[in-house]
Amino acid sequence: MLLQNRVHHQLLGAPLSPHKFIGALLASAVATLAAFSPAQAEVTLPPSLVIIDTGIEAALPIFQSHLIYEVCILDWYLCPNGKNFQEGPGTATLRAEVSNTSGFDHGTQMASIALNQYSDLRFIMIRIVASNGYGNRMTVTNENVGRALQWVLDNREKFNIRAVSMSQGQHTLLAGSKYCPSIPSVQKNVVQLKGAGVGVFFPTGNAGDKKRIDWPACIPESIAIGAINEDDVIAKYSNMDFALTDMYAIGNLKAVGAGGLPVNSSGTSVSTQVAAVQWIEFVTKHPTAAYSQVFMAFRTSGKLVFDPDFRFGRKIDLASALAKYESRIVN
Repeated sequence: MLLQNRVHHQLLGAPLSPHKFIGALLASAVATLAAFSPAQAEVTLPPSLVIIDTGIEAALPIFQSHLIYEVCILDWYLCPNGKNFQEGPGTATLRAEVSNTSGFDHGTQMASIALNQYSDLRFIMIRIVASNGYGNRMTVTNENVGRALQWVLDNREKFNIRAVSMSQGQHTLLAGSKYCPSIPSVQKNVVQLKGAGVGVFFPTGNAGDKKRIDWPACIPESIAIGAINEDDVIAKYSNMDFALTDMYAIGNLKAVGAGGLPVNSSGTSVSTQVAAVQWIEFVTKHPTAAYSQVFMAFRTSGKLVFDPDFRFGRKIDLASALAKYESRIVN
């Protein structure tokens, strides 16, 4: 199965997935201790976001002082060093002639959206999509996502990584109610990142399926994000699974595309970046908050949003989440 860009080129609270609710409930039992753990207390770097995508035009002025590291992890021997792995400056950077072809500016768009949402953002770009000598897009296996997430696990303390966003996915799913494909390396790394306090954000997808969401967003331990429009209505194109879609965010924003030109970007790709950045802003303000505290603050605040058929979900709302968390600290 291959990944695709996900750009569209109490009724007091929506219930959690049983898997996600139980995980959050168990984690909350140790939240107070986690909040004061020595390892977290020693952190001095501001929290950073990892964006996994097609690559980036790193030279664009908007990214200066915000792009703190680059990594190339490919299925092909097409990293700058001629291998399928390389890290350091320039390794996720796109050549100008490639950036404007085959949707390769997707990563640049996603990074610009994230930065426009939070001007103090520090982020790392991991490139997982290769281009051949003709600028054509090469295939990406799901297992390569596992390799990218493994890099995040291995380097999360070094860069104080607190969230990962990957606005890629695929809608080739299994039959029946248990439709989420099992890719062991991806599943394992998502679970371990969650356990380490790192939010892993994936888009639900843009196929208009109201019963199933994309892989890897269907992994219960991930944070699956759907899209709403400017009227706070769930977008028609946004895939939905009431038990697995965690939250919704705006899915249509201005972005920076190839060559630094302004473009309109829409889809659950956009909403995924918005949600991940709000998570980063939250943990920047409250760096000792446990994963369960952050997740539940977002998941039980924000307004309910609906679609024309009265299906509903929760809009991610930073101000509401902070207010809920901070009121509990005071009380």
